[in-house]
Amino acid sequence: ARSDQHISAIRNEGRWIIEFRASVAQAKSARMGENGQPGSGTGNNNDDGGSLNPVVVDFVAGTIAGIAQVFAGHPLDTLKVRLQTQGMGTGSIPGGDRFSGALDCFRKTLKAEGFRGLYKGVTSPMAGVAAVNAVVFSSYG
Repeated sequence: ARSDQHISAIRNEGRWIIEFRASVAQAKSARMGENGQPGSGTGNNNDDGGSLNPVVVDFVAGTIAGIAQVFAGHPLDTLKVRLQTQGMGTGSIPGGDRFSGALDCFRKTLKAEGFRGLYKGVTSPMAGVAAVNAVVFSSYG
């Protein structure tokens, strides 16, 4: 009797998983309108081939997110590196590289190099983070 109960439990659990997956698919379908576009919520998902592949959409979204992440954070990273390396003879700022703090570093960088000075060396991190985010977004959808 115990093995029958075990088999019954597995069958019931399997049914629950199948029902759960079906309800998730129905919920996704209900959120999508005609041609797979979000919005109408009719649940009628008649894909005539005109909609974009979700993996491609996630890949592009991940790339854009990675670029935005680096664009927002790189100036702070530049200031951090300049503060960490000050006094080591690196000469990152013409006229001396002694800073009294983060705001002083920011001011001197803007004065000596302009806005572009905050984005020195941005190419490599932008390409790397954009690629990683694209893969992550595509994988987790």
